[in-house]
Amino acid sequence: MSPELCAWAAQLSRLLDGARPVPLPAPYSAGHFRVYTQAALPDQAQFTARRSGSTLFVTVRDAALLQALRADIPPRALPEPSADPLHTLLYQILTYGFVPDEMDCPLLARLALDLDGDPARCRRTARQLQPLLARQYACALRTGRSHSALALVAGRLLAHDPILYPRNGGIHP
Repeated sequence: MSPELCAWAAQLSRLLDGARPVPLPAPYSAGHFRVYTQAALPDQAQFTARRSGSTLFVTVRDAALLQALRADIPPRALPEPSADPLHTLLYQILTYGFVPDEMDCPLLARLALDLDGDPARCRRTARQLQPLLARQYACALRTGRSHSALALVAGRLLAHDPILYPRNGGIHP
């Protein structure tokens, strides 16, 4: 699990009297975490929750997702666009000039936060991210949107490139 998700899970556990939050898989339609507890989640700037019986489904708010993506170190180099279709897409997104001050793609942000040091999970997440990234990028071009978190998502995916492509050590110099 990524450090951001671990921190959120620990914070939720403290807020909910030690209950253990379980991260939910994409598409996160129920929420980002499931917690079996009778305790109510206090008002928080980072989380919103809904109850279904004895289960609390907790969703990370858009502002917290944006802050977590911003905390990442940006990639040192741009990808080589001719390497493969994913690198072409990442290159296009990173050079477009998006201003990352608006969370317009929370599903992509949450998927990007699933990237961690586990190669199998990173490859699975990258396969899920690629068509969604392409769709969001096409939508941004169509509507002329320049304020988007797409660049942060692409940067996080690029930062995990050595895990996705271990044979060539990633695209970083």
